[in-house]
Amino acid sequence: MRHDVDLSLEKALRLAQIERQNKVVSTFFVRLNAPFFNIFDSTHYKLIKEILKLGHQIGIHLDVNSQKLTKKSIEEEITRQFRVFEDYFNFSVEKIVSFHRPTRFVLNKNFKSDIFINVYNSQFFSKIKYLSDSRGKWKEGCVCKLLESSHSPLNLQVLTHPIWWGRKHRDSNKSLAGYLKEKVEYLDESLTQDSLVYQKGSLYKVIKKNR
Repeated sequence: MRHDVDLSLEKALRLAQIERQNKVVSTFFVRLNAPFFNIFDSTHYKLIKEILKLGHQIGIHLDVNSQKLTKKSIEEEITRQFRVFEDYFNFSVEKIVSFHRPTRFVLNKNFKSDIFINVYNSQFFSKIKYLSDSRGKWKEGCVCKLLESSHSPLNLQVLTHPIWWGRKHRDSNKSLAGYLKEKVEYLDESLTQDSLVYQKGSLYKVIKKNR
């Protein structure tokens, strides 16, 4: 069971709490250079520490495409990111990597096993059943139906993205719109506390004016 945390650490923590209640241990893959959250920000730092306290694992979620990495530089970059996580969070990070928006460049590729495990290598991606809720949808239907069937495979890799989950089902665009609203509220509150000249709520006026 794994979760790629592309957008919301808040939702990741809530998912981690639910899994703990149901005695499930999973791996949360976090982006070190995510444009949507900052792991060095005190709020987001605490969220990651809480996920760890619940007994879950943290792995690296790497965007190969934006950084234009080669096979050699991938291994160097992942090693660097492992060190950053371990030094800053003071824990031994799992040497496991998932790739953001994976391409053929990394799918079914077996990198050096002594450096890290690629969850898209053949052992986990093609030799066992792989299921994902990418873009907010199960491509083969709800995973629960597969698990309930008499043909359920013994070994599964199940990937979910916390951003798509909540108390009520919402389509992908509504989920993202709700997330953006939360981010604006967070930025507005952060700027209010950080700046003596900023007036709380001014950010909303700017957004409304430029629509």
